[in-house]
Amino acid sequence: PNRVLGIKALEDGLKRAKRLAQAVVEEGGLIITRCKVTGGRNNGFWLVDLSGWSLSHAKEFQHPSSLLRLALFIRDARAQRLQLVRPLVLVGPADTEGSCLVVAVRAQQQAGMMQNNPFSVFFQMALQDMGL
Repeated sequence: PNRVLGIKALEDGLKRAKRLAQAVVEEGGLIITRCKVTGGRNNGFWLVDLSGWSLSHAKEFQHPSSLLRLALFIRDARAQRLQLVRPLVLVGPADTEGSCLVVAVRAQQQAGMMQNNPFSVFFQMALQDMGL
């Protein structure tokens, strides 16, 4: 019985991971093609503000780790397209109370980098990359 529950939990987790990956590619592509990324050459960083934007996968982006995946996707896509790597700050969609999560990624950050406190360290490193 426990083995069956474990297999079911694994299958559910894989389905959820696939949905998140698909949502990151879909929403990230729309954000880039609709020119929602501001900043760049004249600024020290790129900014994506989704607080007033309606996402078709908004439910998937209510957690910092999913926003981080979206931010890394956008940063890497912009860097490849423009041959310019910049830190990126992403303001997530508003929740039911009107609050937004904010994530930041460094210019050279890679997915899965080990850090003591990933939620505060990203902001510190992004600020350092910007010279602030």
